[in-house]
Amino acid sequence: MKALVAGFIVVCAVFSASAQDRIVVAALSSLQESGFLAYVAPLLKMHAGISVEWKPAGNSQVIQLARGCEVDAIVVDSPDAEDQLMRDGVGAIKFRFMTAGPQEQFSIIALNPGACRAARFDPALRLLRWLISPEGQSAIEHFTSNGVAPYQPNAGTETCPECQAQE
Repeated sequence: MKALVAGFIVVCAVFSASAQDRIVVAALSSLQESGFLAYVAPLLKMHAGISVEWKPAGNSQVIQLARGCEVDAIVVDSPDAEDQLMRDGVGAIKFRFMTAGPQEQFSIIALNPGACRAARFDPALRLLRWLISPEGQSAIEHFTSNGVAPYQPNAGTETCPECQAQE
């Protein structure tokens, strides 16, 4: 299974290497309201070489945007819906990357260009890689909103078999 996923990622990366480095990401409205999306956007441009257009929405709307292939990646905290998206083949790769207390576990999912032909997988994968990198995790750790650090980095804490197969 790991070889199949790794092969898929390589094929997709080669396929989308010529795609523009501007992506559309649906993310939870709470991330916009806290200022996190505005904080992380210039860091992504500087360190990952991608420009992100954010589409803030609620969990169910974020999932709908992914299912409708209207975005390249999503940031969501709905484990059951995330897992279903992955099982249905809409999501290509998923990683946890931060929490907001014990109840909110945020995941980043790059969409599968096999299911969503217009999905820009290579820049979405760079977004994902940066968020789970030590540099991205440090940026999350240092983000504050109104003097409070609302999010804690936690990349690499995956416990589900699907997540481990994608490492």
